[in-house]
Amino acid sequence: MSSAKEVIVIGAGIIGASIAWHLTGAGARVTVISDSGAGGVATPNSFAWINASWGNPETYFRLRRRAMAEWTRLAKDLSDLPLAWCGGLCWDMPADRLQAYAAEHSSWGYGIERVGRDRMARIEPNLPELPELALYVAEEGVAEPVAATRALLADAERRGAKLAAGTVTALVRSNGKVTGVEMSGEKLTADEVVIAAGAGAPGIAETVGVKLPIETPPGLIVHSRPYKKLLNGLVLAERLHMRQTAEGRIIAGSDFGGADPGENAEGT
Repeated sequence: MSSAKEVIVIGAGIIGASIAWHLTGAGARVTVISDSGAGGVATPNSFAWINASWGNPETYFRLRRRAMAEWTRLAKDLSDLPLAWCGGLCWDMPADRLQAYAAEHSSWGYGIERVGRDRMARIEPNLPELPELALYVAEEGVAEPVAATRALLADAERRGAKLAAGTVTALVRSNGKVTGVEMSGEKLTADEVVIAAGAGAPGIAETVGVKLPIETPPGLIVHSRPYKKLLNGLVLAERLHMRQTAEGRIIAGSDFGGADPGENAEGT
């Protein structure tokens, strides 16, 4: 930056932390404001799967591939980033769709390997039941979300960023431009304000008449107590996605379309 800008970042989840880290690296004077501490609300509940898997057109696949490469770049700049390229074993769709996904994404350059039960058992020896066919992508990985957020914020602080605890109640506007925020009864000024407040972003933006088209569907992710190592990487099974954290917790989740777990709550 030609002159150091004052920037307020609202939110200290992984997005806000990354923005703060990159801005301080570019020479900005950054203040990060959060009412929930490092990690925020959504970040601790992230499955944290780094991938360019199925479900998107090629243009979006290319964007996701670039994001994967950016994680590699970030790890070179931030040596204590908790990042693991552990690979993903996938059979979470019918066989015909699995084959179609493999054919499509392989043609786009994604490193998909078709594997049978013997190979699956070598990749994940502790799984009690295995399908006839799965797909393995060695280049997929995970980043421990809260630890990654803390690493980014700590390095941003080392570069001069300030962390402030509080709740932003409104944006401040002057002459048609956002010039700061209201927080805990006081006004803080800045050249730029970045909203990285997750589900809280629409309410903040609305204070200056901006409507953000953000959907906030509920989800369900289970975190176990720490346990001995059972999983080597990501397991994307038919009814459940699982991984094991660096501290031994099993994180498990699935598609979940509402806050009501349905008739079979225990099964959900």
